[in-house]
Amino acid sequence: MNDMIDTKKAYAEKARAQLDKLKAEMDKARANTKEMAADGKIKADEVMEDLEAKYRELEEKMSGMAEAGEDSWEEFKEDLDDSIAEMREKFSNWMS
Repeated sequence: MNDMIDTKKAYAEKARAQLDKLKAEMDKARANTKEMAADGKIKADEVMEDLEAKYRELEEKMSGMAEAGEDSWEEFKEDLDDSIAEMREKFSNWMS
């Protein structure tokens, strides 16, 4: 049982670090949108609102980590990993 707790704790720290880094990048991008022309700012605001909504969804998923039992842990972890990767890809595509 302690191994599962240690595994969850280590994973939570890793996932939290990824989310914190992504949030910092999003905050920086949000600040940069203030300097855009009107048309570009509207599109940027839409993209940022979508990304921020997805970030809130990830926060909710993270809060459910403690409830994931041993039998559902791998599925939970894969789902969260996929969601983080998807969000990072959307953000990277928008920034490029």
